[in-house]
Amino acid sequence: MTKIATVIQSFNRVELLKKCLDSLMPVLAEVQGVGVVVFDAGSTDGSVEYLTARSETSLIPMRVIGPQRDGESSFAHGVNAACAEAMKQWPSLEALFLYETDNAVQSSQPLAHAALLLDSDASIGAVGFTVRKHSGQPAGWGQRFPTVMSFLLGPHVAEKWGLTNPSSDRWREGAEFPWQTADVVYTSPLLIRRTTWEASSGLDAATFPFADCDVDWAWRVHLLGLKLAVIRTDQVIHDNSDALSNWSQTRVQHFHQARLALLKRYSGDWIGVLKPLLWLRHVMEWLALVLAAPMRQNARRSLQKRWRLMGSVMRDYR
Repeated sequence: MTKIATVIQSFNRVELLKKCLDSLMPVLAEVQGVGVVVFDAGSTDGSVEYLTARSETSLIPMRVIGPQRDGESSFAHGVNAACAEAMKQWPSLEALFLYETDNAVQSSQPLAHAALLLDSDASIGAVGFTVRKHSGQPAGWGQRFPTVMSFLLGPHVAEKWGLTNPSSDRWREGAEFPWQTADVVYTSPLLIRRTTWEASSGLDAATFPFADCDVDWAWRVHLLGLKLAVIRTDQVIHDNSDALSNWSQTRVQHFHQARLALLKRYSGDWIGVLKPLLWLRHVMEWLALVLAAPMRQNARRSLQKRWRLMGSVMRDYR
């Protein structure tokens, strides 16, 4: 059985945290998970106290860590710190299970299948899952590598036109479970071969602290000559139940900042010459929002977000 350690990054989501751990712990017991590391980014909602109490009674070894003296607490930094702690605590572990507070697993089967896939195919560096919401509606599990055109058109148009959607017709049905490879499989959740994590040096927390950290990581794994896979299942959930994170308030700004940096890294610095076209897109979006404002809730907030994009695009959205 593959030795798996689970890593979780958490911040002010204690109710989601309770539910995610309640579903996770029985699964880890069945797959002989070696332990859990939770990086708490400085919660003030009782998360740390809950985690501390739970770690004292958990049958699965559990470590709770937080920001060090440098104060770094971004999502990417937290994942990196939790993975490093897991490899330190359990030197023999073979895979890292990246799991988030808005995840739930309804049986051990998906995780067992993911471990089997890693064991059977050395070219696969990590395995994710098709995910759904509690309602049964599908949730996004991955995408194609983004292109300059998809960025120029904007995330909503690119999604509507299917420019970044992963392929949905390459499922391998002959095996014990259907799966396929994909450019990007999100970390919600994701089982990563330890050697792949070490070879990739983890997430780039300096350049991509939040948005696109998983897309950049997937691209670097691809350049290492490894593949990402996704297993088709209805037993894995990704649903924040409308419990938005603090980062959600600046999600649009962070997305554009990260996506521009991502395309510069993998397509070249020439991408910078497209800033006037990006500015024009933001102007058109702002005008469309003005016209639709009487019929929209939170119209003022949306207008403010687009105004900030217009004012920051020439500074790389900073």
